[in-house]
Amino acid sequence: MTNLKIVGYEYDSLVDGEGTRLVIFLPGCKHACPGCHNPDLQNPKNFSNIDSEWLIKDINLVIEEIDGITISGGDPVFDVINTVNVLNTIKKKFPLMNIWLYTGYLISEVPSTILERIDVLVDGRYLKNKPKALYRGSDNQIVWEKKIKDGKIYYKNKYGTEEFSLKDEEILQLRH
Repeated sequence: MTNLKIVGYEYDSLVDGEGTRLVIFLPGCKHACPGCHNPDLQNPKNFSNIDSEWLIKDINLVIEEIDGITISGGDPVFDVINTVNVLNTIKKKFPLMNIWLYTGYLISEVPSTILERIDVLVDGRYLKNKPKALYRGSDNQIVWEKKIKDGKIYYKNKYGTEEFSLKDEEILQLRH
């Protein structure tokens, strides 16, 4: 059993990834983006300790109604250890669960210990002067989808041409 820092859940989101999703909100964020839609979650001390077994029970309550799980915040990359513990808890019980993660960091700043455990990363700070886009609060954010080719994992911009390789730890094609 592992204690996890979790602020709360949204059980039927249609905007935080493809399909109907369970969103798990984690505490802490240092970006302080103007217009943030979760400013209360920026405080890293604003959470409840939830036993990993409780998280599994909570997921099981909605497992038949969801297409995947989204990790949001705050910013999940703020506390890497907690986020990895949450992801490990989910993947251990639900290894095929589709997991999206939202962060204000760029993909090149997200530790591989997180990237290896998720299917989609939405990266980049929220900019309130930018228009919204599909599954993004502002259109500067990129939806990175995990792909495997020739046994190698890489990430492709779901709505563009950029690619990112963990091995190279660099953007293979620069952002426009």
